[in-house]
Amino acid sequence: MDFTLLGTAMDALDLVTAVNALHAALKQALEGQGKFVRRLRLADIENNLVLMAQESSAQAVMDLQQRVLRHRAVPYAHVNRFDWHVYLEGLLFALFDTLNKQAPPRQRTLDALLNHVERNIDRAPTLTKAAELVSMSASHLSRTFKAHTGVTYGNYVNNKRLDRAKFMLEHSDLPVLKIADMLGFRPLNYFSRVFKRHTGSTPTEFRARVRERATS
Repeated sequence: MDFTLLGTAMDALDLVTAVNALHAALKQALEGQGKFVRRLRLADIENNLVLMAQESSAQAVMDLQQRVLRHRAVPYAHVNRFDWHVYLEGLLFALFDTLNKQAPPRQRTLDALLNHVERNIDRAPTLTKAAELVSMSASHLSRTFKAHTGVTYGNYVNNKRLDRAKFMLEHSDLPVLKIADMLGFRPLNYFSRVFKRHTGSTPTEFRARVRERATS
């Protein structure tokens, strides 16, 4: 696995690119795997995240090593694919938080907002709160955000949540309403309406379809 992009993104404090690189590494490592994955299958990703921490600070590497040791101490050989995803993202977020604290104070920018949304997709700020974070008016942020990303702020956040929801529906047994709650959809039944509008099927139908494909 090539971790160059992941390392470059972390050096630049570009969490969006880092998360995408981590997901690509996971997809490659889990190609052809079923719902449960052997620990050794993803040890390379764990080890590379620890190596990145070693290049930043003693505190960062100690934190990540402790997390890895706690995870490896759990007495089972296989881990659910979704749990692996959450665990490795947690390592990445912990490393990012340390690097971000060590960096010189910077002006709040649109990139910082994108990092904040990536780090907190379940509780992403409203447009008004997001505008406050980057010291812009809501209307200015709205125009700037769409020019930068190609979509409105609201659509960007919803697309991130829906992508996460699809992964959770496919790789976990969490109830649909639990997924809606975890991703911050309010009211909870709004999740099903938005999901169907974007995918053409309800969350339950989507889950049944992807699992039927996996077993065929």
